[in-house]
Amino acid sequence: MRELCLHVWRNTRLASSAGVASNKLLAKVGCGLNKPGKITILTEGSWKRVAANLPLRSIPGLGGQTGQKLKEKFESLNTVFDLMKLRLPDLVKFDPEMAPKISSWAHGKDNQPVVPKVRDRIKLNKAGGDIRSIGNLSKTLRNLTLEIQSYLLDEKERYERTTDKIQMQLSICIPDGSKEAQATSISEEFDISKPEGFSSILTSALCLVEGLPNFDEKKFTITELNFVAKDFYPLDGLENGFLRNFDLMKLPGPKSRLRVHIKQNADTMNFPTFNCHNFIGSFRTTANQLFSTENLTLPELQPLAHIKQLIGGKLETGYTDPAECTMIKDHNAYYELKHAHFIQWLRETKFMEKVKMGDFKTPNFIAFGGRISDPLRTPASVIYGDWQIYGINVGNIVYLWDQKKPQNPDVQSSYGTYFEKLVTSTADHVNEFEKIYVVNEVTLGLHQLLVVNEIDAITETGEWTEVNLRIRSKPEATMAKNLRTWSQSIVPGVKNFLIGTRSFDGIVLDVKMTTMEEVSALLGEKPAACTEFMNRLLSFIRDHLPTSDEKKVKKFSWVCGHLDVVSEDIQENMIPNLVFPRLYSAYLKEINKYDETQ
Repeated sequence: MRELCLHVWRNTRLASSAGVASNKLLAKVGCGLNKPGKITILTEGSWKRVAANLPLRSIPGLGGQTGQKLKEKFESLNTVFDLMKLRLPDLVKFDPEMAPKISSWAHGKDNQPVVPKVRDRIKLNKAGGDIRSIGNLSKTLRNLTLEIQSYLLDEKERYERTTDKIQMQLSICIPDGSKEAQATSISEEFDISKPEGFSSILTSALCLVEGLPNFDEKKFTITELNFVAKDFYPLDGLENGFLRNFDLMKLPGPKSRLRVHIKQNADTMNFPTFNCHNFIGSFRTTANQLFSTENLTLPELQPLAHIKQLIGGKLETGYTDPAECTMIKDHNAYYELKHAHFIQWLRETKFMEKVKMGDFKTPNFIAFGGRISDPLRTPASVIYGDWQIYGINVGNIVYLWDQKKPQNPDVQSSYGTYFEKLVTSTADHVNEFEKIYVVNEVTLGLHQLLVVNEIDAITETGEWTEVNLRIRSKPEATMAKNLRTWSQSIVPGVKNFLIGTRSFDGIVLDVKMTTMEEVSALLGEKPAACTEFMNRLLSFIRDHLPTSDEKKVKKFSWVCGHLDVVSEDIQENMIPNLVFPRLYSAYLKEINKYDETQ
């Protein structure tokens, strides 16, 4: 039973309770005695003692009208123990058919078998009213299609069953000139086993709606929309084959997908947050692309009054004078340079050796900050935000990284670099390679992280500050940029932001200082949802990489608009070409030799 509860926790992050007893009734009552997350053994011998404090509604079947009528008939009836005192003839007068059952329940007796429950159909609903255009209808149909696909994949993995039939039910109200326009219902069944599969649902549904009499694409309202998956059959053709996963000895491993949004309950109301920031050290990448642990003073932010003098001025692109401005052209090479310098920092500080001696906490994860901040935004990302990260467990520590794609620098990206130099004490030269990285111990929920982040500047009081330059945009895009700024800063513990706004051609329009508290307030409930998801994602990654194995690499990815994060295995012959195995292998061998000598 403990294994089953743990399996539920791994796959849903929901704490489940369990009851163990000699019959179904005692097990169900026991399950509810010590919630959440407890296993209760309830014996027949202890039933009378438990019944003395057990409300009548605790007995399945007596929580509704039957229980209420019993209380009205017998005024002193409050607990199950009170029910035990009633004689069977008195119960027969109350209800001749139910009397034997009620008497048996009162004494903790039940001969009903335990039968696994599996839904015969899956129904997904979309509340109507806000669907009033073809664009909204198309988007909603697409999202429902993605969601029903996710459910069907779950059914294949967990119950080894599938279906070929999806039924769409839709109600639409089209004004016809009368005061009360009648809703028209459409019900259509789709065969997803055909080559066109799920794509036929979207095109056919739109054609059905647009083909209705008097249809006007500017004057209609969808009042009901749902998809129903039905007529499931076992994948292997065996009767009830999909119930085999109820066998505890055959519990599957971690699911290959993680749901982004989950329903909130008592176990997910207390959202974790990033805390216990502990500064470990820092290193610098010099203008000549060399590693250094000298001159680690962060650039100091100029006074705000001085910075505001930039408003109305045009930012240089960084390409006008190559002798003065050096920009990163090959981002792949620079990404690997960062990792190489971090490895050198690990060597020089003997960080891993100090961890083994107990000087520092043992991290569960080691990563550059972007590998945490990018997926952190997932629950609140609407328009863009796709990401993928790779993971490997070496020495019981999961290392996270990504594989950079070729990226060409442009004028727009250079504006931010030049702005950052202008607002700090380093305005006399522009070199994008010159950066200072800080290494922090950070805690999120039960996870201990070692995170490397670039810090832009400090205030005159020594507080870390994020410098951010944005192009002027619409409110929804501004919200997305606030979310990005928040996610990049919450991980290392940055508290202050200098935010500049510019036009498309590089004119500075506004500059302002703000704080983490103010940005978080603008985002409303999004930060809490993001940290809750990130906590589950780290657990999901850990479940897939539970033990040290240098031949096992997993890729975790999410595409904006999809419901789930997907986990994939990387083929063993591809692993040596990846960033982490290629750059870190020599360093990890040194650590292994150190362990052998101790």
